[in-house]
Amino acid sequence: MKAISIAEGYQYLGNLDSAANQTCSTLDILKKGVENLTKASLKPQQRLYIIRTNLLPRLLHTAVLGRLSKNTLTFLDKITRAAVRCWLRLPKDTHTGFFHASYRDGGLDLPVLKLVVPILRTKRMARLAISPDPVVRAVSEMAIFQQDFRRWSAPLSAYGVPIRDTAGIKTAMGMALHESVDGRGLSGSRNAGYVNTWMVTGTAMLSGNNFVQCLKLKGNLMYTALRATRGRPDRDARCDACRGVESLGHILQVCPRTHAPRIDRHDRVNEYVNTTLKRAGFTTRLEPAIPTPAGIRYPDIVAWKGNTCAVIDTTIVADHYSLDDAHHRKVVYYDKSAIRQWCETASGVKADQVEFSACALNWRGMPAPRSVRELRKYGITNRHWQVISIRTLEYGTKTFAHFKASTAGSGSRV
Repeated sequence: MKAISIAEGYQYLGNLDSAANQTCSTLDILKKGVENLTKASLKPQQRLYIIRTNLLPRLLHTAVLGRLSKNTLTFLDKITRAAVRCWLRLPKDTHTGFFHASYRDGGLDLPVLKLVVPILRTKRMARLAISPDPVVRAVSEMAIFQQDFRRWSAPLSAYGVPIRDTAGIKTAMGMALHESVDGRGLSGSRNAGYVNTWMVTGTAMLSGNNFVQCLKLKGNLMYTALRATRGRPDRDARCDACRGVESLGHILQVCPRTHAPRIDRHDRVNEYVNTTLKRAGFTTRLEPAIPTPAGIRYPDIVAWKGNTCAVIDTTIVADHYSLDDAHHRKVVYYDKSAIRQWCETASGVKADQVEFSACALNWRGMPAPRSVRELRKYGITNRHWQVISIRTLEYGTKTFAHFKASTAGSGSRV
């Protein structure tokens, strides 16, 4: 065995030990990994995927077995968030919950080392205390071991929520995100979290720039006049086109300047639903003019196959609006006897068997649970809803870009 000096060390269980002190390489691994990812010719979503599934999990071994302070763990989390914020071009005031909440809650699903490591370390030390090996048990009874155990097993909390396990971390971060100003519109995400898988899988469905823009739209992180007033109460938050409050929801949903791209967003989503129905074997009619006593109605899609006929209307609503209410409103609007009779003539299905449904979602790409349930029997699966969600966000970013590229007086001419 080679003799080493007091300044040298040796590798043991993934950590560097020396006569003077134990030197943990966790910080160096993270810094080097972030540097390599930044230099690599990768898309932003690929960098995010690698740091989430490879680099950060790699740190857990040395972090649990090494001699790390809680302040160091906090610093590691700050380095991670700074790197991701740089890659995704996120604003500095992005809520911490957006980085660490589960993708099902609308977050980026990055592990929180300052919370994960104490939990894993405490579990490991507790197992040593009940080891069948008498030597290991004897070590666990030493004063220094007990002192370290008490330090790492101290109660944990995040945003006022007590944390007892790793699942509790996601719950706390999700709650914190949904209680924030930017994350409030994501509060219904968990009911249809599968549409958010594109955020964490390194998807090839989007270019790097589109991924970043869709992510910022999802998190309500686009620059708007209202966002610019944070900490600057004297700034004007009014839209220069219609003098309403210029929030992201205003731009995407009500501003007259973005009327044309909003219609295009609706049509693109409706087009995809129509194509999916056709692939499932349905015969479809797009926006047929149906006379009723209350006037002509134009449902987006009438589809039929065999003994099934459905009237489906697409709607994209505000992120604070009840999605199931939006779905119900469309069903009530089109469920009329005149429309049933028209469908019977067109499809051959009896009028009382015609079904009414909707493709309802908000501008953040979250679908109505009722729409998901009802459209499943027409062949619209969870995979299709993910594409619908992405398409909504993509054309939402185009709507935002149109707003920013327009002149102050263009709203009156739209």
